[in-house]
Amino acid sequence: SPYPGLGCLDTLNTTIQLSPDVFNLQVVNTITGCSSDKVDLTAASVTAGSSSGLTYSYFTDLSQINYVPTPKQVTSTGVYYIKGQNLVGCNDIKPIKVVFKAPPNLVVQDPLPVCFPKQVDITAASVTAGSDAGLIYSYWMDAAATVTLPNPKTISVSGTYYIKVTGIFGCTLISPVNVKVSTTPVLTVKDQAACGFVDLTAQGVVSSNQNDVTISYWQDNATTINVATPGN
Repeated sequence: SPYPGLGCLDTLNTTIQLSPDVFNLQVVNTITGCSSDKVDLTAASVTAGSSSGLTYSYFTDLSQINYVPTPKQVTSTGVYYIKGQNLVGCNDIKPIKVVFKAPPNLVVQDPLPVCFPKQVDITAASVTAGSDAGLIYSYWMDAAATVTLPNPKTISVSGTYYIKVTGIFGCTLISPVNVKVSTTPVLTVKDQAACGFVDLTAQGVVSSNQNDVTISYWQDNATTINVATPGN
């Protein structure tokens, strides 16, 4: 019907075809990620239970104007929209809420060096003092946490090991811990004879099988009375 008074009428026809395909779009209400990671909106678990063969599109608004630029790597908390469409054009759009949780707070302090045969326990509370409560700890040989450390309570070899924690939201964090287990140094001492004075600090008087030793000089075997002037 045109505007009043024009009098001319026209009729247009259209055909509606009912698709026999069952259409069902299912989207989880909320997906949670860790702030150190990314959320994948295209994961099969997000649309589990939907009809097979659907094509999905991802938007930041219900009006479907703004696409999610990287739906496999969402990094911001917010409400997104997933549109599913089958081969004949049936479609639906549903919201999904993305929430990011903070990673756990892990504080690692290197344990004090020990002398062999003593061993180091990196599961001790002092190593992770100051970390969040309720963390789940595991111990690893590598930074990717793929090789389990078999003896975290009885480490006898110096090296860098790794502590992995899982927080209450499932977020994980990995931090290195440095362990030093030293062997007892072996000293070689050459007796000295001279007129006037002897320089105990001279090269060749004392040597060790280790390069990182610190040498001190004493007048008694209990090391209670030091030599005031070992060079003279």
